[in-house]
Amino acid sequence: MENKLKEIKINWFKLTSIYNSFSNRHLVNFFSLRVLNIIVLFENECTQKKIVEMTGACKQSINNVIQDFIDKGYVALIKNPKDKRYKLIKLTRSGKKLYDSTLGNIEKTELKVLEEFTSEELEAFIKFSKKYSGLLEKEAERI
Repeated sequence: MENKLKEIKINWFKLTSIYNSFSNRHLVNFFSLRVLNIIVLFENECTQKKIVEMTGACKQSINNVIQDFIDKGYVALIKNPKDKRYKLIKLTRSGKKLYDSTLGNIEKTELKVLEEFTSEELEAFIKFSKKYSGLLEKEAERI
């Protein structure tokens, strides 16, 4: 089992390295790229709280990235009609251009790679990764 864990970790580090190299080539730090990705993934319901939940980072770190994005004109904060306590974070036109030149390109590459898998392989990958992350989260809370 320890060898399998080693393989999982090596693959995870390799994946992280690929995304980190990509972000460095596009002059965006990896953490900011992750935050941008979450803003896009949760397009109509993205709040600072959601980003904290998805990254596990502290509120201050997320706030710093969001403030930097606001200062650069990449995002805007708007009223949340569902919950007045949390503002929604929305991409601006400049933010969309940033996305297109960074994550948009990597997403095209990811989709190209996924086309190499059968639908059964994709379903299995999704199933196993959800199970692994769910179980790991549960066990990590006990530590």
